[in-house]
Amino acid sequence: HVREEAKNMNVDDMEEATEAYNHNMCLLTLKAKREMQLQDKSAFAPYVRYLNNQRKGQLPATWSDYGKELLQDLLPPGSDGVNWMQKFKGKCISSTDTFEEQVLAVTKQRAFDDAMIPLWDMVNHDNGRINTENTSMYEKDGLRVWASRAIQAGEEIYMSYDKCKDCMDVDEYWGTPEILRDFGFVEPHPHRFVYTDQEIWFEVWESENGGEKEVRWDDYKIDGSYDPNDYNSSPDRPGIDFMRNELKRVNEMPPHDGICPPNVPPHECAIITQYKRAVTEALPLAIDSAESWLTDVQEEL
Repeated sequence: HVREEAKNMNVDDMEEATEAYNHNMCLLTLKAKREMQLQDKSAFAPYVRYLNNQRKGQLPATWSDYGKELLQDLLPPGSDGVNWMQKFKGKCISSTDTFEEQVLAVTKQRAFDDAMIPLWDMVNHDNGRINTENTSMYEKDGLRVWASRAIQAGEEIYMSYDKCKDCMDVDEYWGTPEILRDFGFVEPHPHRFVYTDQEIWFEVWESENGGEKEVRWDDYKIDGSYDPNDYNSSPDRPGIDFMRNELKRVNEMPPHDGICPPNVPPHECAIITQYKRAVTEALPLAIDSAESWLTDVQEEL
């Protein structure tokens, strides 16, 4: 960790918080680089071996130029999903050193604020199946983790990467695109999409049998419980029009029917296709839900 030199990210000003995050990420990347270069001579040799063995190209920012361009066209307008690494080049990594790029990518993917936590960073994310609870990593006694319910032998352990104890409410402006950006995968349901400028925030939940889908316009408790009668913040007509235009834009972009241009590597194509399917599933459901809500409101007037 780089706790002694880290800047406080728990501030109200978003620009200040982002600057602190980038500062801490640089410090942690430089420390990880030193340890990864030491390899088996590092005091953290077993964990360093694990980091050095991470497959390259997991995060979109490290993909081929063709894959990055294809994904960028599908991401929400203004997304830094494929180019966030640029702000670190010339600061904590070289603009041409591929090893340093890999260290930054691994650090981004594995870090918790200003620290890397072996074993805990191997627990997968699934906001629909969280079965752990934990203390803050900043507690005096360190991080403690326990089961939030009975876990059967062989059952996978899950946590949340954006509704966690120390996540500082990033779920208010993070969603499925940001999980892909920072961790390199399209999360399982629930899928969340946040269009900040349009003040749109919604999730698509899937029933346990994998059939029926439900749109939720409001936050839910960490155990997944939700009461749609509490409040509904679905968008108004301009918001619905934005979603229609966004759906049209994404639908017109490749890949079509899961087929990417031949210069896009297969594993990148697979993730891009999965992401496009998530978007083109979510937006029609959200549009229908919002239209239904507007109709109900108009009938009550």
